[in-house]
Amino acid sequence: PPSSLPTHVGSAVVATMGALDGIFNKNSIMSMVANFSTAYNLKVIAQMLAIQAYVYPEENPKTGHNVHSDSSTAVKTAALVGAIVGQLTMGYVGDAIGRSKAMNLTMALTLAGCILSSVNPPYGYSAPGPNVTAAQVALDPVYGASSIHGEFVWLTFCRFLLGVGVGGVYPLAATVAAESSEDNTNRGIRVSVVFSSQGLGFLATSLLGMLVMAINPSSDVIPPDHPNTCAMYYKYSGVKYYTHEEFHMSNFTCSSGEVCHEWTCPTGANDVNWRVLAALGALPGILMLPFSVTETAAIKDDTMKTSTFWADISDRQHWTKLIGTAGGWFLFDIVFYGNTLFASAVTKAIYKDSTNLMTEFAHNTVLFAIALPGYYVATALMEKLGRKNIQMLGFFMMFVLYITLSQLLTGGSNGAIGAKAGLSPGTLLFLYGLTFFFANFGPNSTTFILPSETFPAEVRTSLNGFSAAMGKAGAAIGSAMFLPLADAIGAPQVIMVCGFISLAGFLVTYFFVEDRRGKAMASSGNSAYGSVAGSINTEKTSLLHPVS
Repeated sequence: PPSSLPTHVGSAVVATMGALDGIFNKNSIMSMVANFSTAYNLKVIAQMLAIQAYVYPEENPKTGHNVHSDSSTAVKTAALVGAIVGQLTMGYVGDAIGRSKAMNLTMALTLAGCILSSVNPPYGYSAPGPNVTAAQVALDPVYGASSIHGEFVWLTFCRFLLGVGVGGVYPLAATVAAESSEDNTNRGIRVSVVFSSQGLGFLATSLLGMLVMAINPSSDVIPPDHPNTCAMYYKYSGVKYYTHEEFHMSNFTCSSGEVCHEWTCPTGANDVNWRVLAALGALPGILMLPFSVTETAAIKDDTMKTSTFWADISDRQHWTKLIGTAGGWFLFDIVFYGNTLFASAVTKAIYKDSTNLMTEFAHNTVLFAIALPGYYVATALMEKLGRKNIQMLGFFMMFVLYITLSQLLTGGSNGAIGAKAGLSPGTLLFLYGLTFFFANFGPNSTTFILPSETFPAEVRTSLNGFSAAMGKAGAAIGSAMFLPLADAIGAPQVIMVCGFISLAGFLVTYFFVEDRRGKAMASSGNSAYGSVAGSINTEKTSLLHPVS
């Protein structure tokens, strides 16, 4: 009854506080830091490319139709592809040689990817890549033949390397957190707290982006007399034309002595700031260097470990559960990562002055802030409602919100989004923010937890990694397909598609997800994989001893 709701909420809060008492042992803290690092490094590429767009000509949407350029697409998807490789391989490595050694390897790869991404040449302006149009090249004979920036080739490789590292964190951090719990009644809360650091990692990308640009506000992109730089626009009789082609298609030419082009360089658009943001992604790994995760499964005692990753996947006894863990994660990440691509377009529909980097990053911060409480609501209710129910609730609310938004928005060319007349900006922002809130108070939290407790110890990180890899495969599909699809059929229609994918996630959860709330983690009976959680949980924060 409704009158009992405060009692249920109160008991959930009390249970959560009890579970948090003692959660911050060494393994939990290191898993939280690793998960924070993963979220930051996957998301920060959006801020990096936003700054690079004013540094390298082929990335600047104001100098041509390069919004979906080959260079930026390769860089954006490289980490996702690397993450799939890392989730598949590091999950198996965790089962084969132990969680601790595998976690050290993933953090080493993440460190290397971050540092290499930030220091590689060329520095500043050089020749344009293949997405600069012939008309733009003709404006400056210095360009000559187009060739892709070495910057983007090298950055694509570095982001792939980084992706392998951060991808490996998914199965390892979840499994370590789950196996470190000595109490089945609050295991979900403990793993959920570890996962909630993802929200802080997302929020940090925009906050640190604004901080870095405030410290270094220089806009030393290219000399302002260069026709292919910065946020250039042609101006004639008060009308702006954002490309050379648009200007001349309007039958205007520059008469002698008339100013036909002007430049606006946003604060912080320089070749240093994006490199600083890339390098900051290495900081969590550097802080973790003196420490090592305490092993949570007695892998070394299993002398019969002869199975391979493909043998684990091919074992039919796991297939039904894999449909629930991997299938739900796959469907969710299609929507989650695809929807993220519309964030800039939606905020521009809300805030008409979204014309500089500081404003763009501030708007992203608002969305992340609306979404952040979803992690903590999920944590508070994880044992009260259960993983399965929370995941179904999240998917269903996302279905309702996406269908509602698709009816309140209008589409335009190049995937543009607008709000229908009479819809207040605050209402649109609130509804769009709720899609992220229920993603976090829903499948974003539960898909991380479910594989870590659904499978037996000897295949736990392997099948956890497979489930996470299916999620990143969905993320790659969403990232690659949603913007071109929006160009073809309109953004509101794509948002409607998000709704029906969410409904499919609801059905997969209902039929195939096992709720192990209050139960022991799945076990095959192999005694060689005995729990060592009791000794792990005696290590409080005061016992963060460096590795000897």
